[in-house]
Amino acid sequence: MRENQPNPPVPIVTGITYAAITSRSRHTGIVHALLLDGSVRSFSENMNGNVWRALGSRSGGEFVGEL
Repeated sequence: MRENQPNPPVPIVTGITYAAITSRSRHTGIVHALLLDGSVRSFSENMNGNVWRALGSRSGGEFVGEL
């Protein structure tokens, strides 16, 4: 995707932001996410909300288990 493309499919953030940026996908029923170990995983739209939030928290101490 080019940055100067008119009407890009997702916003392009080029500066510091404190906004909540959510995940989205054009794949029905799943969203792909990059994890801090460099792996990319697919997550179901039916995933438990508490687990999803725990994956995105920093130093929260939540136990997520195996993915």
